[in-house]
Amino acid sequence: MRSNRDLTLYALPGLATALPTLPVLVLLPQYYATATSLSLAAIGLGLLIARLLDMATDPIVGWLMDRFPTRWGKRKPWMLLGGLLAAPALVLLSIPDPSTSLLEMVVFLCGLYVGWTFFSIPYNALGAELAVGAYDRTRFASAREGATLAGIVLASALPAILKASGVPTNEQFFAIALITIITGAATISFLLALVREAPRMREAETHHQRDDWRSFLNSLGKNKPFVVIVSAWLVNGLANGTGTVLFPFFLTDVLKTTEQQKNLLIFLYFFCAILGLPLWLYLSRNRDKAKLWLVSIIIVSITFTVVPFLPEGAVLEFGIVCVITGLCLGADLALPASLFADVTDWDEFRSRRKRRGILYSSWTLTAKLSLAVAAGVCLPLVEFFGFRAGEPNSQFSLDVLAVVYALLPVALKMGVIALMWNFPITTRAQRSIRRRLEMRERA
Repeated sequence: MRSNRDLTLYALPGLATALPTLPVLVLLPQYYATATSLSLAAIGLGLLIARLLDMATDPIVGWLMDRFPTRWGKRKPWMLLGGLLAAPALVLLSIPDPSTSLLEMVVFLCGLYVGWTFFSIPYNALGAELAVGAYDRTRFASAREGATLAGIVLASALPAILKASGVPTNEQFFAIALITIITGAATISFLLALVREAPRMREAETHHQRDDWRSFLNSLGKNKPFVVIVSAWLVNGLANGTGTVLFPFFLTDVLKTTEQQKNLLIFLYFFCAILGLPLWLYLSRNRDKAKLWLVSIIIVSITFTVVPFLPEGAVLEFGIVCVITGLCLGADLALPASLFADVTDWDEFRSRRKRRGILYSSWTLTAKLSLAVAAGVCLPLVEFFGFRAGEPNSQFSLDVLAVVYALLPVALKMGVIALMWNFPITTRAQRSIRRRLEMRERA
């Protein structure tokens, strides 16, 4: 088991990279709809285009990492490159003006997304390589996601802190971008300098055959645990992406919350997720991770069915929803990632190849695809039914917004339950796979 020092240094960059999450993933549609002349449909289209272009880089980055390890390590140089690409793009994205075009928004988003790809794929793969046991992997995933959630909580509090410090509202996104860059430079530098990567394997063990893309995809298609977990991750991402994209509009236009109330609810949700992480980590020590994840999904789905019926001003009631679903968010973040790390072990055992880079590129690609589809479909959908950001809306359009925001994710979560109910890699199976891999390494 890795030391707590390595665990902490590995997790801390998650805090820095999470700081712009709320502005970029949650608040950007609303921010650009009011700060620029772009319509909601155009913004949704721009988010979809940027995500689709971004997804093309995922398999390329994963392939590069696996095929061309450097003398400085297989993961660290790519993480550094990602940070250097993402930083200027984030700054440019944070300073729109009324004349900002759709093309400019897409270019800035693509720069940020590509930089994030170069960082996140090796970052996740590094975590799976630093921790090899089932519980230790959940421990690393929980620490990483806990730091990420802490960054989101901090990001939710930053607008109030910046406002109290005299920073105008239209300059707060830019201020958050600068804070992100400074924090990221420090935490990533500590990780790169002080945490050693797993020992580099002999080239013959890593790539003793050069598969083409067709044979690679064919081998993945025959890998049942991989197909199941990635399919479930896609459907779950569509559910979460729908809620993420429509969350600020639901609070502002349906519940009629004030800016202070909205920030407080966002803070409450992610703070409860941090509180819930140790609980799910503890439960995962002696229980099946897949079943635990499904328990959290069932709790969230039952809770969310009441959301469309909340009246205007029901901030307290929605706060209770945020507490329950926030506590379950920790499971949604840590457990699937830990399960996927187990799947990469199974792929290595089955294929006799070490290809975590390309496997993790499929994981991040799936997450991006789900967010892209959610933004590209949900925003035009609610606009089609008459919803307009920042304008008076009919009760019918607000009801549609509430139903799409709350019940569409619940329906999608039912699909996740169906996919994952009999997931084949249990905790006992993972331990057996690890033992066999270690025996093969020693042979």
